[in-house]
Amino acid sequence: MAADFLQADVRYSPRFTAAEKQLLSFSDRMRNLKALMTDAIAPETSDMLAQHWESKGAAFGTPWAPWKPSTFRARLRKGNVAKGLLDDSGALKRSLFASVRQATRLQVINGGLRLVLTPANPEQRRKFGLLLRGTRFMVARPPVPSPLPRSFRDRVRALTRDYVLTGRVRGEAGRFAGASA
Repeated sequence: MAADFLQADVRYSPRFTAAEKQLLSFSDRMRNLKALMTDAIAPETSDMLAQHWESKGAAFGTPWAPWKPSTFRARLRKGNVAKGLLDDSGALKRSLFASVRQATRLQVINGGLRLVLTPANPEQRRKFGLLLRGTRFMVARPPVPSPLPRSFRDRVRALTRDYVLTGRVRGEAGRFAGASA
């Protein structure tokens, strides 16, 4: 009886329009954002943080509070007063900027991207936390602007949109240059 069944092998290869092909490629691109993060968003983030750091917080909001006179005198004795706020040895800045360049520091989360800045050294992590929160002896001087500047968020949104729509990552040519919050 089993031999009485008819078996058919039907194959169909649909011909997709360009628009349909583009829609099908969206999910592939959304699953693999490493190139976007590494080649576009990480450099934009470094540029934004450099502007924030070099302006001592003023580029995107409130400037960092100046040192207390006692801190100024201590830095003068140490011989590094010319380095300015948050640049006692330069180690924290180097660590933060090194971590921004790593694609693993940029994570896809529901509804967006998360930048995770964690200095490598435990002492630098402690100092980073103190700068973010402040202490009873020191006002907070956040090394990262909060909230992130609107111009930066808009730029990341545009880069992401371009990547999702075209599959191309815009590199150096369109680097972040906005300094408005």
